[in-house]
Amino acid sequence: MASRALLVSGSPPLTPARQQQIERRLLGSAALGEMHLHHSSLAGDVVALGAFEPEPSLASAATPAGAPAIWRRTTGGRAVGCGTDAAILTVALPHRSALVGDDPGALKPEQVMNRAVRGVLAALRKLALDPIYPGLDAITVARRPIAHVSFAENADGPCLFQAIVARERAIALAPDASGAPEPTSLAEQLAVRRRDAAVDPARLARELPALVAEGYAATFGLEPFGLDPEVVAAMMDTPLADDAQRAPGIAPAAPPPEAGVATGAGRLGPLTAWAIASGGRVAAVGLAGAFLARDGTIAALAEAVAGCDASASAVSARVSGVLDGRERYVLGATVDELAALIARAAVASPAGTTQGVATPRTPPVR
Repeated sequence: MASRALLVSGSPPLTPARQQQIERRLLGSAALGEMHLHHSSLAGDVVALGAFEPEPSLASAATPAGAPAIWRRTTGGRAVGCGTDAAILTVALPHRSALVGDDPGALKPEQVMNRAVRGVLAALRKLALDPIYPGLDAITVARRPIAHVSFAENADGPCLFQAIVARERAIALAPDASGAPEPTSLAEQLAVRRRDAAVDPARLARELPALVAEGYAATFGLEPFGLDPEVVAAMMDTPLADDAQRAPGIAPAAPPPEAGVATGAGRLGPLTAWAIASGGRVAAVGLAGAFLARDGTIAALAEAVAGCDASASAVSARVSGVLDGRERYVLGATVDELAALIARAAVASPAGTTQGVATPRTPPVR
């Protein structure tokens, strides 16, 4: 494969708002055909919410300095606790298959992270570690999570892959279905590997982005081009074009007071559905949680389900009609699990209960 350009840039520690702005900007450059690796970190302790997760109560996470800041990621998936010493590696692609070729449809959605993670794995191997991507949303070393991975895809193609790598402190991952052990960090694992606790954090922070860029270059036949920080700052500050960087990353609407709510456990973390039922039919529905979905998919799903019978089988037929596994998808839950969750929410709706909506026979999501 002929050499292709990979732009490489970095930022000093950012605020969550600035990080989200940069992600939007990267999607804009990807829409122009660029592949771009950006490395950054966040100032202070932060809870990184997936694009579709509801706003949490942070009372239990508060410290003497106050509750952690919220970073609403452009990418989907579960919540991650991270801070200044976590490396955020964001790869912008013209389409989800761009790392492996020119055909946008070469990769299925469930294959995206398996390919995109390989540049990060190559970098960790250069550090003499033995990382594994077992699937789902974590990279592990010694069977312990050391990084969280996720991605986002615009309706018109551009894609972001993102890895949050624990450098000095382990990141905090919200529970998922894997039952994984406690997370670890690069510093901890390097100390074990080298039998030397004196890992230089500053050197590690400098080396990691370069190693990741080299990893992508070697794995996918790319030619990295480092961008001047002043050029990057000017580019990131350019006003956004109208709707040019559409993407997930906006908090889902809270359930209306008259809605029923149902929760379940998805592959990547908690799922929540709300529904308003009237006369045995679904009048309105919403979906939130730790999943990955192409932009526009959840809105299309809600539109399709509205008006259908509130039984799990009827909802499942509507959901199946929307989720084709290519252009519209939800990774982290099956069609039947989503349908059961929505049907349970419809039953829980005060209007649904008084109108005699039958309890669906499909078991709840577990």
